[in-house]
Amino acid sequence: MQKFYRKRTGPVEAIQWPSEIEEIMTFLGVAGADSIHGMLLVQTIAGPVNPKDGDWIVKEADGSFNVWRPKVFARVHELAED
Repeated sequence: MQKFYRKRTGPVEAIQWPSEIEEIMTFLGVAGADSIHGMLLVQTIAGPVNPKDGDWIVKEADGSFNVWRPKVFARVHELAED
């Protein structure tokens, strides 16, 4: 489920992989994702990234996407209160 998390530099939206593919695709939008041989590729500034189980897909404040490993995500983000 998509939730809001607070990053030291400000709030970001994030979703954890794996989730329902429809939810992931809605979160990423048309320009944020591709697939090759059935694998999801998240379009990041550094190039396409295939998220691994447990990774977090983060929409940054500027609208770009990043893929964070779970331990790194937990060190940098906290769940924002509604």
